[in-house]
Amino acid sequence: MGLSQIDMVSQVTNKMVGQVTGNDPDAVVPGTLQVCGPLELETGDSSGDANIFAVVRQDNLVAAGSDTITGPRWGIHVHEPTGQPFHTGHAVASVTITLRKENLPGLETLSWVQPVKIKSPRQPPAAGATSALTSSKVGEPQGDDLTGQSVASSLAIRNQPTAETELEPAHTWQHKLVLVPIPADSD
Repeated sequence: MGLSQIDMVSQVTNKMVGQVTGNDPDAVVPGTLQVCGPLELETGDSSGDANIFAVVRQDNLVAAGSDTITGPRWGIHVHEPTGQPFHTGHAVASVTITLRKENLPGLETLSWVQPVKIKSPRQPPAAGATSALTSSKVGEPQGDDLTGQSVASSLAIRNQPTAETELEPAHTWQHKLVLVPIPADSD
């Protein structure tokens, strides 16, 4: 099953989003953030294409965005509709990724919520750079201290071949819940 988390949230500049407001390509675009992370897929079981929906909240500001991505890294711009500026500092983010499963066709959904730190504008990690995802705990950790960890959940629903009828194939599901350490701040 797939696994992901957020490893960077940053403000963006005009040149990062391909537009220039005024004369300064390095000016921060108010209300727009870049959200990035690694994506681990099971070998040979996903097309590599995925749909992503991300939300970041800081105080009363909420930015959201969606896109189609490919692994092993993803990045997405999210926008706060009124253009209110986000500041560097603490926030919370949620991401949902839907993967297209190829071996026994189906879909897999990864979703999680984690605390994040909005950083000053910077370029995303170099192409091909990946962060190792390691799970520290698997199961149902109700009430555990989540400081420094994100909660990742994966739910896959698949069609199973069946000899009984071709019109209504059987469906199976698989669920995984993992606490993943958040990467150390690399300022």
